[in-house]
Amino acid sequence: MDNREVVRCAKIPAVDGKKLREGGGIVMMESAMTTETMHAHEWMRVNDGNLEEEEADTECDDDKEVIQRRKTEEWRRLAEQYKQERKEAEEKLSAALVLVSKLEDDVHVKEVKADGDRNEMEELLAEKSTEVEKLKQSLKSKERDLELTIQKFTDELKLIDKEVERERKEREQQTEVAVVKVRVRVWMEDPSAHVIQLVDKALRQHKKNQAPILFIYLG
Repeated sequence: MDNREVVRCAKIPAVDGKKLREGGGIVMMESAMTTETMHAHEWMRVNDGNLEEEEADTECDDDKEVIQRRKTEEWRRLAEQYKQERKEAEEKLSAALVLVSKLEDDVHVKEVKADGDRNEMEELLAEKSTEVEKLKQSLKSKERDLELTIQKFTDELKLIDKEVERERKEREQQTEVAVVKVRVRVWMEDPSAHVIQLVDKALRQHKKNQAPILFIYLG
């Protein structure tokens, strides 16, 4: 076996820089020398060259299978881990979607309730507004009736005042006529100044108290 054949198997990962082949009858040890400077006396041979080369190829294939199997197991582990993480993420997402759906339902219920309350308040407000408008109209009607009543009483009071004034003037005129007649009659019967003074005093008192006059003449 030449140096190139040895290099092909020597590149396989070794334990602590060494490669031990069992069952092949050969022990190969990597040295610090390059492959170009390796010599045939550095290798211990117990079989012929063809058998050694076949065993080296078989061992390389075995190592590849081990590496491939380890890689496969690692990929399976990663795939299983990813699958588990994905399952957990899907469960969290599902729980979040359920929570969001519940929140949406709660919001919808609250919106419906708010709409119902708003409609109820609007209806109540409209009803109260109608009642207030009716009260306003009733108050306006009562105010008009009260104004008419006040105007009616005012007119009646004016008529009464006019009637009282007319009667007062008539009484004053009658009193003046009576005074003139009494003065003339008294003066004709007793023209003394004392009698005339008494008559004038009685007339003034009558005008002040508006009481009937009773003249008693004692001759």
